[in-house]
Amino acid sequence: AALQAFAVGLPALVVVKIAAPGFFARQDTRTPFHYAAASVAVNVVTALALFWWLHHVGLALATSVAAVVNAALLLRGRWRRGDYAPPLARWRTRAAGGAARRPPTPRLFSPPDPAAQRHRQLTWPRTHPPG
Repeated sequence: AALQAFAVGLPALVVVKIAAPGFFARQDTRTPFHYAAASVAVNVVTALALFWWLHHVGLALATSVAAVVNAALLLRGRWRRGDYAPPLARWRTRAAGGAARRPPTPRLFSPPDPAAQRHRQLTWPRTHPPG
């Protein structure tokens, strides 16, 4: 049961390992330290609250909750600085910008050209004799 509680926080620990170097690359070591201190406080409070109810599993779950809090704080900090944009928001921005730059393709809205279809039938796929 304790391993299952630890497994809940495993993706968050991976996110922490990915997000923290973004701060270090900008010579900012204070912000991840403050976020880690906040997550330690969350860990202590959650562990004290869950230990009496779930015993050793509560300690594991508290560690996972603290990892999720740390990952969320790191991602929020990177997002506020403009270093990170969630993939869906980034995709929407790129799609809107691409749609605004290009006119609609007429070929998508026109019926297929029979001559071009006949040409494709005659030329593709080509079979070459071996040798």
